Amino acid sequence: MHKIGLLVLGWLAILCPQWVYAGSGLSVSGGENLPPGTPLIQNFNTSDFGAAPQNWDIAQDSRGVMYFANASGLLMFDGTTWKLISNKDKLMTRSVAVDKNGVVYVGAMAREFGYFASDQEGNWVYQSLTAKLKKQDRNFADIWSIHPTSHGVYFMTYRLIFRWHAGKVEVVSNQHDIQAFSVGDDIYLYSVDGGITLLRDGKLFRLYYSEDMAIEKVGRLVITSYEKNTLLIGTQKSGFYLGRIEASKNAQTGLKLSLEKFPT
Repeated sequence: MHKIGLLVLGWLAILCPQWVYAGSGLSVSGGENLPPGTPLIQNFNTSDFGAAPQNWDIAQDSRGVMYFANASGLLMFDGTTWKLISNKDKLMTRSVAVDKNGVVYVGAMAREFGYFASDQEGNWVYQSLTAKLKKQDRNFADIWSIHPTSHGVYFMTYRLIFRWHAGKVEVVSNQHDIQAFSVGDDIYLYSVDGGITLLRDGKLFRLYYSEDMAIEKVGRLVITSYEKNTLLIGTQKSGFYLGRIEASKNAQTGLKLSLEKFPT
């Protein structure tokens, strides 16, 4: 799909509810009497996958296995068989992600997040990471997104960002109303009080940019890669921008985001 198409889908996602319903519906298994180019779609209902109807997030591993952050737990589908795996205390799962090694990370309600690992018998066992937090860092709401990178796995709440790296969990950010977007091995953050920030190797780099991108002027954002060293930024109120990260002597972090309107 063209990058603009992907960005539009992401833009719609931030304007619409974050949950996805796997509801009942017709099943299309063949191309009979369909116009050329019509996608083949199969809908699954709760009697098919044996879990709650509400799914909050979706991920896929290198084998093609699908993972769903379901209200009943972690839901898996290998193209043939559905399997429901419970996390600690059988909590509602809010987010899911898979790293390059196939480790499945989940975020749940009630201040809980962690990952699944196989035991000696091949059974999936949940490993909590919340227990590794300092007591003063456990005051957070749900984990809404997870971002695996080469420099750790980042768990995003609306206010805090946790990094799981080298056997430890640490807090790397404390902002308000955080949105996070993975671009390559970097993560770009956008918040009401922090603007756009680059998260790289556990360090935060606030990006200096024009006041034209102030929250009251552009609303929500979605950020993706456009080409090498260039971001494509879609805004709720002000259309699309191209953003290039450049060195700057005037910015406190030494970086600035050079912006130009994307021609549409």
